[in-house]
Amino acid sequence: MNARKLALVICLVGLAADLVAPAAVGAPAAGGASTGSSREEAGDRLWRERARGFASKELDPKPTEGAMEAWEEALVARPESLELRFKLMEAIYFRANFLGGSSIEPKVLYERLVDLAEETVELAVAGADATELARAHFWAAVGWVLWGQSHGSVKSGTRGVAGKIRRHAQDLIELDPEFANAGGMRLLGRLHTVAPKVPFFTGWIDREVGIELLREAHGISTRDGRNALFLAEALLEYHPQEKRLALELLVDVCQRQPDPAQLVEDSETIDAACRSLAKAGGGERP
Repeated sequence: MNARKLALVICLVGLAADLVAPAAVGAPAAGGASTGSSREEAGDRLWRERARGFASKELDPKPTEGAMEAWEEALVARPESLELRFKLMEAIYFRANFLGGSSIEPKVLYERLVDLAEETVELAVAGADATELARAHFWAAVGWVLWGQSHGSVKSGTRGVAGKIRRHAQDLIELDPEFANAGGMRLLGRLHTVAPKVPFFTGWIDREVGIELLREAHGISTRDGRNALFLAEALLEYHPQEKRLALELLVDVCQRQPDPAQLVEDSETIDAACRSLAKAGGGERP
């Protein structure tokens, strides 16, 4: 599904109609670049409100859906904009991963995410910008992880999802091992430690390789709590002799305060660490 088609779908189901004034979907009107810019700005404003309702534990989906709609419309006018694409991919991820009650199924959203990411990789390659290419590979890997989770192991196997994740993560590591707080190593390490090892499909999966990648990721950056969380969970599963280290990592993440700019995302990581800590016998949440 391309940008034009998904924008039409969003308009038809009336996502965030009370927050974002509808814009015509189709060929850009005169001054299309200006129209695209104004819709992008509208999306930016709504995106900053995505944590609305978090305090009451009922996130309001309208800001995120409104941002998605605005950015889809802007992308129709400016299809070559990599920045717009990155914003839209993050919003799709957020909508499907953190918010419920949508008329669009997560599978559809993830399908859009991987299509958009693969297109963006091609655009970034053509532009020969290493930073933008790294971002594109990062979102492509994330997109395929989520696609695989939503579609199940059988469809993932026939689609070669694990191989796609590995390829994009490896490309990201080669381009910039520190990008997104060692995002390439985190993604590839997690893949090696949680994906099933299936002959002819994922026979290359190696738990020890995964653990070493996660150690490297954590060594590069402790800022992203998922580096510590994923390493701790892998150690508990495959290196029980390092349980003490795993518990220390989980305690560290569990005691953190979320970044206000990433309130929902960080809170999910912190809560996951606290659950893993309790399950491992390390005590309740501090």
